[in-house]
Amino acid sequence: MPDEPVPQRSKESPPLAPGDTVYLVRYEGEDWFTAIVGGKQRKVYAFWSGRPGMGRSPATRTYGHVVADLDTEWWVHVRSPGAHVGWINMTHVSSVHGPDACSE
Repeated sequence: MPDEPVPQRSKESPPLAPGDTVYLVRYEGEDWFTAIVGGKQRKVYAFWSGRPGMGRSPATRTYGHVVADLDTEWWVHVRSPGAHVGWINMTHVSSVHGPDACSE
């Protein structure tokens, strides 16, 4: 099957052609990523098979593949009741409780 351009899922996702390289920077959610495309930061909808991204059925058409896994970390900006401010690495935390608990 000949290479085909990646269909645009949204006007926010840039047009891509066979052979283009997309550098994934950050997962934004719902299969959208911040990426570097042609030297510019862009929002890109996941068009490839496998991770990173949401799972797809084997029947879903994909238009690319991941060359190297995305290595991600989850850093959270926190403020204590005593007004101390800092960053904590939450990458390996399995559960979050309280205000803004994203996992509940």
